[in-house]
Amino acid sequence: MRAFTCLLLALALCFTGGVPAFAADSAAELKECRTLERAGKFEEALAKYLDLIKSAPSEELYRDTGSLLGKLQRYDEAEKLLQEATQAFPRSTPLLNLQALIALRKGRTEDARKIWMTVLEIDTGNSFARKELDKLGQAAAAPSREPAAPAASSGAARIETAPASDKPAQGKDDAPLSPEEQKKLALQLYEEMIGLDKWETARFEELHRQVIEKCPATDHAIESCWRLSNLYLMADDQPRYEDVIQVLEHLVSAYPNSQMVPEAKNRLLLAYKNGGHPDKVVTMYQELFKNTPNPDDRTFMLWGLDYADALSAVGKTAEARALYEQVIEKDGGKDQLEARVARERIGQK
Repeated sequence: MRAFTCLLLALALCFTGGVPAFAADSAAELKECRTLERAGKFEEALAKYLDLIKSAPSEELYRDTGSLLGKLQRYDEAEKLLQEATQAFPRSTPLLNLQALIALRKGRTEDARKIWMTVLEIDTGNSFARKELDKLGQAAAAPSREPAAPAASSGAARIETAPASDKPAQGKDDAPLSPEEQKKLALQLYEEMIGLDKWETARFEELHRQVIEKCPATDHAIESCWRLSNLYLMADDQPRYEDVIQVLEHLVSAYPNSQMVPEAKNRLLLAYKNGGHPDKVVTMYQELFKNTPNPDDRTFMLWGLDYADALSAVGKTAEARALYEQVIEKDGGKDQLEARVARERIGQK
């Protein structure tokens, strides 16, 4: 399901001359549909999407509607809609990618494979189709393209965690890029991202890594760290916690004075917890309680329970038990969830 929650890019439509009134109305209605969807009003959004398709069908509208049906796991409806869509827009790689993804979700691997091969016949550089075929073991048979300039590898390459000033970005002949050159390059890379289809997550990853590694003296590098962490959390069926940890540890280490650091640390704590790193959870809570020695009772209970669980996981059972008891004490007999869990942890009733 997470594959359908990838970030959405706003695609601008260019017109020569004035924009007809009906086009402006459709754009406003499409915006309303997306607002409803972001608010979690899925059925209302879907009804409006389908009404819009009847009156003013477009590639973008079919794509958004199909994505929502996929998100809701209504695959039969999505498949029917996308058959209609790809007949109207047979060379639309976003629609074909979505159609293949739906076929895969329904267990029709061979159909998905054939559709993604068609995508690569239309666009040999379509990274989403190539990535999915690679998962299916078919990438070698797909049409290939000559590689462009070397790019950061997807997922495998590690980002250096030294501060940017210690490792200057390099350009031609290994000459360091000036701050102005870094800014110019970052803007070029972001401009390319604006033109990508939303399914091209592998290319998004490559470009964000280039920004981080080649333009470290720019604000764009910090933004790319954060956006990469979003991608790693949401773009695949399962969150890529190790990659989240890598990129956010880099952000915190390389840009300690950034306003993004508190949010990055909050997300790191989540990644450490869900990614199986209780030792790092312990370290973060030690820092948190050091910086906030007297939190209110409710905050203490929330932090204390997670901290105690992490202490228990690393074998510090006595410290964990003491913290569980403090959580119970802070509850003051209200029988809140954290207190109930703490009592279970130490065998109390």
